Amino acid sequence: MKKIFIFGVLVLFLISFVVAENNDTNETCTENWDCTNWSTCINNEQTRTCIDLNDCGTTEDKPEESQTCVIEETDQEKCENVGGIWKLFGDGCVDSCELARQDPNNPIACTEAETMGCDCGSDKCWDGETCVLNEEEDEEASNKVCCHKFGYGNQMKKVNSQYQWIDEESCVTPEGFVGGGREVVDDEYCENQTKKIHRIKPSLPIDECPEGCTCTGSTVKCPINDGGRIMTVYAGKSGNVIVQIKNVNMSTNVTLYKANKTLYGVFRNNQTKEIKVFPDEVKEKIRQRIKARLENYNITLDEDGIYQVQAKKKARLFFLIPVREKIKSQINSETGEIIKIRNPWWGFLARDIKEDNQTEDTEEETEEQSSVDEIVENNSQ
Repeated sequence: MKKIFIFGVLVLFLISFVVAENNDTNETCTENWDCTNWSTCINNEQTRTCIDLNDCGTTEDKPEESQTCVIEETDQEKCENVGGIWKLFGDGCVDSCELARQDPNNPIACTEAETMGCDCGSDKCWDGETCVLNEEEDEEASNKVCCHKFGYGNQMKKVNSQYQWIDEESCVTPEGFVGGGREVVDDEYCENQTKKIHRIKPSLPIDECPEGCTCTGSTVKCPINDGGRIMTVYAGKSGNVIVQIKNVNMSTNVTLYKANKTLYGVFRNNQTKEIKVFPDEVKEKIRQRIKARLENYNITLDEDGIYQVQAKKKARLFFLIPVREKIKSQINSETGEIIKIRNPWWGFLARDIKEDNQTEDTEEETEEQSSVDEIVENNSQ
């Protein structure tokens, strides 16, 4: 009898501990939140007001009342922000890259209707989002060398240094030229200059905006590898950067830059690695592995190129008591490998709540976007 009593006390203690951890102080009242529509987007923020119709006095399931937003630019604004001229063309092809790169043996037929479009200049064309070079990128860049071009200042010191990838035969000081010179240097110099020129950070002036991106105010928007998604970058409150793709936010202090349509990060010990997996894909990978409804995502890219992810999943302790398990996971940003997923120590006593896929997808589209303030606050703690 004494052993049964002790066992019962231990069970009650465990239940009270888990319930306290989840702040589940009012199990008899189910929150029922009703929210107004989102306000217009002002200074990259939208707000709304949410009221609990059941007046439970708790906020465990309260929806976010603020969210980040991006004011979608018109084609004319996109054009003018990258130095193009928005004007009326005499046909439907305008200054498109499709027309600039057409096969001479199979010309494109343009409509005769006058059409508004972006004039990118003689050496560039409009790809639908921004002005890019008429010619496709040089696939033989590997044959080029890093050339240091410089002038001479006082006491013959090298000044006005520039580093550029060019053919080796072109990296020669012209005969008889005394105002400066050219020399082949280590590739690192050109790589560092590329990182500087193509660095992605908030509040870039238009003339320093990375090629293929658009810079407006404190926001930078760039298409990522596959071209079908747009990455939006803006500043956090603690010197960090917030990256948003498909309404999924990620925070990082890593230097990011974009070159040859690829996103790179400069990580610990100045190591440069390609970032092949993005926040929206991180969220989906964890969701597929856990096989349960997750919420309250917090995604951070650390200095080792690893996504540190925290989230919560709904479960029932002893199949009865509703709780939220805190999940921590790590994912490699270059390979997409899930390094680890860690559950709370008492997780084996709880059963995940499975939800209908259709319901889950619908609710996630309307509910599951973490606010920038929450991400920044968690990141700075």
